[in-house]
Amino acid sequence: MACQPTDESQTFTAKVYRGDFRHYLQVEGTVLPSKTIPVTAINELRWSMTQWVVDDGIYVQEGDVVCVLDNTYYEELRETVSLYVEQGHLSYESGVANLKSQYAELEAQAKNNAIQARLSQLDSLQLAYYTPNQRKIAELNLRKNAIQQAKLDRQLATMKIVNEAELKRLEMQLRQYQELEEQYSYVMDHTIIKAPASGMILLVNCPAMPSRKLMSGDEMRQEIGMIVVGDERHVQMEVLEQDVKRMESGQAVNFTFPGLPGVKAYGRIQSKTPVSRPVVQGSNVNVFDVTAQIDSATAVLDPEISANCQVLLKHIPDTIIVPMVAVFDEDSTRVVYVKQKEGKQYLRKPVSVVAQSEFEAVIGQGLQEGDIVSLIKPEDNKIAKDQ
Repeated sequence: MACQPTDESQTFTAKVYRGDFRHYLQVEGTVLPSKTIPVTAINELRWSMTQWVVDDGIYVQEGDVVCVLDNTYYEELRETVSLYVEQGHLSYESGVANLKSQYAELEAQAKNNAIQARLSQLDSLQLAYYTPNQRKIAELNLRKNAIQQAKLDRQLATMKIVNEAELKRLEMQLRQYQELEEQYSYVMDHTIIKAPASGMILLVNCPAMPSRKLMSGDEMRQEIGMIVVGDERHVQMEVLEQDVKRMESGQAVNFTFPGLPGVKAYGRIQSKTPVSRPVVQGSNVNVFDVTAQIDSATAVLDPEISANCQVLLKHIPDTIIVPMVAVFDEDSTRVVYVKQKEGKQYLRKPVSVVAQSEFEAVIGQGLQEGDIVSLIKPEDNKIAKDQ
């Protein structure tokens, strides 16, 4: 809307017109993909060092290697446990051999005693021909053999139980070492991380330097990045508290992109967070995260590019509009100064403002289309008396 200076003064004017009022809020945002597949390391590899990682933003095929992590620590653990496994096998085999030898020796004693007892029983047939003293000696030998046999039988039964328990202990210890070896081998196999799907890969920011992307030699958390799937995009905005109060779900948004001249997109506000957060860690400035979906665009948008977001806060079609600078607050009343059709004086008129933006105001009552209003307050001698 052009301002027109008068010929005889420095008073600037504008014509009241009828049109569509649109109040926009300008916000900066970032384009993000709507559908992604995370690329992560297994939990055991959190805070590992990256030996190699692909460049951010390149296209990869499913199964391509995207990151190789340092496995030195787990390789040393696996080698140590492998030695324990080998020792465990030897200990188990040695234990089995020793226990079998002890059991065989005791079993031989029991068999020998059983033979002696049987021979004594054969000798007992001659008891009728023994003298009383010889008979008592023979009976004592029989009882002695019986007691000895019972003792050996108990020792055999006890040794069998002890042997079985000891073998189970050795077997369990060996199994524990084998499980550790398998676990470390599993971890080492997963230090080579492959793309779970085809698409553009977006790497996470470096934990130590959040201003840049993950690179070779960086220490990483569990997450490495994400694979962008499809062309659907949304825009993430960081909005100050005084602005987020005016934003509601469903409001239309126009998008332009500094890095893509001529490309436009259109969408709507999708959601906003109920709680603010510091704009950066340790900052006293808090912002709200607002998400806007992109319904259409004149080109496929690359993720993580900057976007200028024009949020339509209010739209009133076919209404009376004046420049905001033409509305003055006087004695709790909003007034405009309308140029008279004849003469160089201005008539002071109270108006009702039903909506306003930084540049325009919607007038409910007090003006008509075509009226000429002053953009600065006229001098007192230029103001006509109220009629």
